[in-house]
Amino acid sequence: MTHRVLLLLLSVLWLSVAVVPPEARADGMTVAANWVRGWTTAPLTADGQEQLRRTGLRIARMPAAGAATTLAARVSPEGHWTFVNLAGETFTAANAGEIKRGIDILLPDAGSRRLLMVLTADSVFERGPLLAQLPKTADLELAWGDDSYKLTAGAGAGPAARYLVELKPNLAVQLTDAGAFAEAIAQLQRPLERQAVRLLKLEPAGPRSLSSTPRVDRASGRAEIDAIDPAFLVLAIGALAGQTAVIVGRIDGGTLSIRPTSGADRALLLRPVQDAAAAGDVDLIVLKSATGQQPGGRNWLWQRIEVKGLETALGHASVADFFDALGTSSNRLVMVVERPSSSRTTMDLAPLFEAPTVASTTAKLGSVLAGAVAGLAGTVEHEGATAYFRSASRKAELERRLVPYVPSAVQLLYGGLLLLGLVGVPVSWRWWRRLWPEEKASDYPSRTGLVAARVVRAFAYGALFMPLAALVAAPAMAGALIKRAMRQVTAAPKATQ
Repeated sequence: MTHRVLLLLLSVLWLSVAVVPPEARADGMTVAANWVRGWTTAPLTADGQEQLRRTGLRIARMPAAGAATTLAARVSPEGHWTFVNLAGETFTAANAGEIKRGIDILLPDAGSRRLLMVLTADSVFERGPLLAQLPKTADLELAWGDDSYKLTAGAGAGPAARYLVELKPNLAVQLTDAGAFAEAIAQLQRPLERQAVRLLKLEPAGPRSLSSTPRVDRASGRAEIDAIDPAFLVLAIGALAGQTAVIVGRIDGGTLSIRPTSGADRALLLRPVQDAAAAGDVDLIVLKSATGQQPGGRNWLWQRIEVKGLETALGHASVADFFDALGTSSNRLVMVVERPSSSRTTMDLAPLFEAPTVASTTAKLGSVLAGAVAGLAGTVEHEGATAYFRSASRKAELERRLVPYVPSAVQLLYGGLLLLGLVGVPVSWRWWRRLWPEEKASDYPSRTGLVAARVVRAFAYGALFMPLAALVAAPAMAGALIKRAMRQVTAAPKATQ
């Protein structure tokens, strides 16, 4: 009886570690990973000189015409600039005069052609103000991994915050720090499946639940609009796990105001919706509208109400293309990314001439577009968006899972213990036979019952006891093998005498 109780306790202990409720999946592991990572990114793991060397190699891979007017550049913590040209020649400068002289020496054939400087990541993110020492006529790019991105003048505070990175014709990212930029690149390069983007129409007295699988429009291949009662949005949004939910409304502090197809305006707290999306692993995009008019209905001319640019955005293949389609050539969107806390990332997008700052990421945007709603045209104008996404590390952790709902770290630990347990099988099996003696045929009325009991016993050993005992059984087995080998070594000389 005692050994059965002990087995039960061991099983409960193991299951308590392995089985995690959905709302808490791997949050602890994600926080630990972020702490260990220390917000260093791949382009910043190397020291400054190594970054400069890699940037110089990038120039060597450029077309000859472009490389002839391009320099790799890095500024040291002491404020000294080092430039590298296509031939690998270097020049170090300490002031504006020396910088000009170095450019003339390294690029003697540049002539009147426009100069391009590809900057190392540490120069931009750690010593951004020193970039003002470079020639005003030079084009600047940020070297990041295997890519480089055009830098333009921006606004904000901090070493890098006065620069924007041009990612798409209608989309730019405001630089704040390397960690936030790495998160932005990871998020924006992520593929966006058409059927995984669910546009929600918040309608009072509408359906109280959402289907986990979308209704697909045959013509476009995209998910059809889902109506949901806003009073039940918090309870229903978890059904969209792994998908992207898009809602339209006016953000006023922590409140989301909406205008249904009919009836008075409604308001709901935004934070519970964010928390429910986080608990259900749902990516959430809030398109900011001056009135909160809901899409999918009909106006008084019986025209279908649509969000400007959203129909085009839903047809794109990546998150960057999605946001790019929401902007226009005359009204580009600028994104500010907050460092992920736990498993979520907040990305705020606003028109270029009212770009957000980190301090005002969740603050209300003013009326930045002429005419918030073009009612007669059946189009809802938007003034940017706020996205609450699963962080890049969270997505990577989910992709590593072989078994849903079980954190990958637990699965990796379990797999390691299984392999280690194989080493200690001779020892742990002896312990197991004492803990759970083998069934006797006389205890069962039929052969079927005996075989079933033995299968359960073998499964309990292999799946639970063997990995649990591995940390003790494997060393014990290794020690026994070492002792046996030592006895054979010491006995060998005696046998020859």
